[in-house]
Parts: sequence; structure tokens; C-alpha cells
Amino acid sequence: METSAVITPDAQGNFTLPVDQADLQGALRTEQKGGRENIGFWDSGKDWASWKLKAAAGAAYEISFQCATPHSGSELVVEMAGRKLTVAIPPTGSWEVFKPITAGRLEVPQAGEFVLSLRPRDEKAWKAINLADVKLRKVK
Repeated sequence: METSAVITPDAQGNFTLPVDQADLQGALRTEQKGGRENIGFWDSGKDWASWKLKAAAGAAYEISFQCATPHSGSELVVEMAGRKLTVAIPPTGSWEVFKPITAGRLEVPQAGEFVLSLRPRDEKAWKAINLADVKLRKVK
């Protein structure tokens, strides 16, 4: 599923990335689990999700999201504006129990449109997850 929507920040400069506006690659699709819409069916380490954002100059963002998985061992790479973060996804015990994860901070060097992508770090080590509530909080 591809989308051409560009997501803009709220009045405080923060972003909330709706799962139904993600560009989903591979077998990923949205579903309802644990009372929230999420990106599910993330069984393959070759699949990934991305969003187009319109960011402000010189902004740094703290990136967070919610994950649910009975598995351990998966890691996601968060990439935007040529910068990357790697974050481990802890097991939550179920596909419906979502726990918050803070990936860290990424800086955007200039104003413009950027793509934020979430990809498995290692295709072979990947274990399935459900992903929801992707947010970028402006920190400077």
C-alpha cells in the first residue's frame, strides 16, 4: 500500500504517524489488536514501513512507538534524513499487549520533506511484531 500523503507537525512541532498513512512494503497491512489500529503481519525481515514528513529546519525529534510481540530478538532500524537508530524490541507476551518503546533522537538538518522508515535490522534474525502509535516529539 502506497500513500502520497505528507504528514505535517502539530502546533508544538510534534508528529503522530497514522498507521493507515504508512507506505507498507511486503506483506504488511493494518489491523486491530489490543484495541488499537496497528501495522501487523510483519512476519518477514524483508518488509518495512515508511511515512513522508514535512519537518522544520534544525529540529531534533525523540522517536517513540508501541510494539506487541510474544517473541524476543527483533531489532528495528529507524531512519530519517540520513541518520539511523537501532532499537531492540522486547517481548510483551502477546500480539495484543502493546508496550512503549523510545528509539532515541534523530536530527533533521534542514526544512523539507523527509521519509521516516522502520526496517528490520537483520532479515534472518527478525521475529514478527505489531507496531502502533509512532510519534516524533520535537526536543529542539
